[in-house]
Amino acid sequence: MPSPSLGSQKQTKFAPLLANPTLHKSIRQLHYDYIDTIHPADFVASYFLLLCSYTNPNGFIQKAHATQPDSQPHTAYPRSQVWSYSHKRTINPSEDPPPFTLSKIPNLKLSPRDASRFPPTTPVIEIFQQCHLSPLPFYVNTCLVNWRLNCRPIILLTRLATPTELQAMQAIGLRCLTLFCTPASLVATHADFYPPYAVKDALHFAVHDLQHLEKFVNEVYYMEQVGFLHRMEAVRAFVKEGGGKQIRFDVGHVIADMNTNVIHLLDFLKAKWSLATEFDTVDFKNVVGMLMPDFEGDEMSVDDVRTYFQAVGKARVGEEVGKHWPFTVPAESLFFRGKGLLT
Repeated sequence: MPSPSLGSQKQTKFAPLLANPTLHKSIRQLHYDYIDTIHPADFVASYFLLLCSYTNPNGFIQKAHATQPDSQPHTAYPRSQVWSYSHKRTINPSEDPPPFTLSKIPNLKLSPRDASRFPPTTPVIEIFQQCHLSPLPFYVNTCLVNWRLNCRPIILLTRLATPTELQAMQAIGLRCLTLFCTPASLVATHADFYPPYAVKDALHFAVHDLQHLEKFVNEVYYMEQVGFLHRMEAVRAFVKEGGGKQIRFDVGHVIADMNTNVIHLLDFLKAKWSLATEFDTVDFKNVVGMLMPDFEGDEMSVDDVRTYFQAVGKARVGEEVGKHWPFTVPAESLFFRGKGLLT
């Protein structure tokens, strides 16, 4: 792991503000009382509200910003999960839990301005559906609102995922979100293991994970990413066996921190492969063979490559989704009643 001094410190500005013992107590209680019972989107929304109340104590709920649900049905994705210390929980969309309200967040202290806008009975997700929250980007709202409708394939963790876990998750259409909940991890800064070795505080780390989640579920690129990352297992195993430290990092970088179309992923991997002197005798065509072992044809166009990985991805997601579907969910249960999502 590189020294944090090597990377940008721009995303560590909230670390001192997150060193508050009262915040640590609130996060610990939220984690202990609710991570295994409420919808994970409600848990994450509550976590963000607590952190924002300490990073912006004078008020963080900004202008009105309506977040609309995606057009994708929840059956397009595998079910989301929660991996807590005690067990793994799979979220069942047919069991629509009651809204989790502001009053239930341990020791949440809103500014007078924010408290006047949202009474304690307000569902936490309703704030993300209606308003921009400083300093959170808009894609955080988009992700949480859609996740609450079971339209995001997310595994909620309270620890770092390994590259092996990330590869396995994405290979079946899921991606993780890490929330740091212990005092030590809330205070710490967390450095990437690949250039430019960016360093993040706990809040920026969670926001960065959601940025990748939104890129992962991009309707145009979702299936091809799943297919590509499924096939990356063969490449990962190959470099683990005979590759040096740098190429193992580079392959881990592709798996952990790159969510885009497969042509960009292949170009990045090819560039890094050309720098790996231990593989001077291994042509990149061999890597392509690991990724596309059953491709038929001598030449590949961009469309051929993308279509190939889309087909692999659809098969993988279809297999995972098929473990739980089909079942019907009453449409009215997917939205809160009254003010908010159902209007």
